[in-house]
Amino acid sequence: MRTYYLFLLILLFGCQGTVPLSLGQDFYLDYDRNGYMAVVEMNERDKGTAGHVINGEILEINADSNFIIAKIKPVDKIRKSVSQEVSNNLKKLKEEIANSSLQEFWIIEKNTKPRLEYDLEGNTYLSNYKVYGPYTNNEFLNTTKNRGVSKKLKLLPLQEFINS
Repeated sequence: MRTYYLFLLILLFGCQGTVPLSLGQDFYLDYDRNGYMAVVEMNERDKGTAGHVINGEILEINADSNFIIAKIKPVDKIRKSVSQEVSNNLKKLKEEIANSSLQEFWIIEKNTKPRLEYDLEGNTYLSNYKVYGPYTNNEFLNTTKNRGVSKKLKLLPLQEFINS
């Protein structure tokens, strides 16, 4: 019986060291408020609030020193597209999200010239990255080419990226 409890503790707490996972510079991969992985700006996290740059259900992702690329299921858009009854029922909503074919592609360009931005409350802050998206697959491929994303940077399934 003692072995069973030890196994259960390892299962519950031993596998949690993979996130937050650094994506370089000011970004990391961590869970959002809905339990999905999100790309978050670290500076915002240090202030006690997570500044979600890309959120939704991340299906595929990759990063190098200049770019982060991601393919997601836009959970908020899916939630808005279903009935109120489904939206209020977590089990039905999760099924709707899992069955949805809606996908978006995103690009974060790191190391850009710092510029002044505004948050939702109207406060100013200095940003040194640019976010491009949401894109369809074809728009994403064209933009990666036009923005100079390395051809070596390919989208990886989320779990493969975390394990690499």
